Amino acid sequence: SDDKLPLDFQVEHFDLISQVLLVWVMVPQVTPDQSAKIYMYYGNAKAVSADKKQGMYDAHTTLVAHFNAAPAPPTDATANNIPLTFQNGEITPTGLIGSAGKFTPTTQLIAQNTGALRWNNTTGSALSFWLKTPEKAQGRVVTLGSAAAGLQLDINAGVLELKISDAKLTATSALAPDQWQLVSVLASAGQLQLAVNGKVQAQAATAVPEISGDLTLGQFAGANGFSGELDELNVYSKILPAAYF
Repeated sequence: SDDKLPLDFQVEHFDLISQVLLVWVMVPQVTPDQSAKIYMYYGNAKAVSADKKQGMYDAHTTLVAHFNAAPAPPTDATANNIPLTFQNGEITPTGLIGSAGKFTPTTQLIAQNTGALRWNNTTGSALSFWLKTPEKAQGRVVTLGSAAAGLQLDINAGVLELKISDAKLTATSALAPDQWQLVSVLASAGQLQLAVNGKVQAQAATAVPEISGDLTLGQFAGANGFSGELDELNVYSKILPAAYF
């Protein structure tokens, strides 16, 4: 608001014809129920672009997929530049924020195994994404690592079910059909939580093992994927409370 402090930002989408601009901005503080001004300058061909196309996020934000490059497949917006493969799916313009990934039971989004995606019980880990599914949706949503010794998040008749090692968490209520909702999986020292819209739906006191391997959304091995739309996939390598989301 002082028109002096520079803010890191990343342009997700700009359409001159429809005059739509979507920008992610790192701001010092946002106060609820109060307006705030952010100034953005553009149009000077001689100026150096301040858009941080990569590297805007801290070292603990290991993967960010905006699904912004329709019809191109999604890419990692962090400096990790984790390779993503999108198979049997499509990018739809009807996402929560710009475009989104449209999934069917045979769709796969694979983030290749790197050290950045490793889940660690000591430092904590988390992943989140916006999800919109039909009523009583079925199928695999997320797999991290192997089916036997990894993380599995399924949706069964619209209800989220999370499995890690010997722990199984079932959400207390079904997802609202055909509505965008924020799904989060949170792991810290001795605790595992499943949250929707920042509210914990299920939790367990359990030691989460170290998990490494590909991160797969949708179909995995013999498990059919879910049908619906998914936007803003984020993976973190630190302890985050549900309230963060």
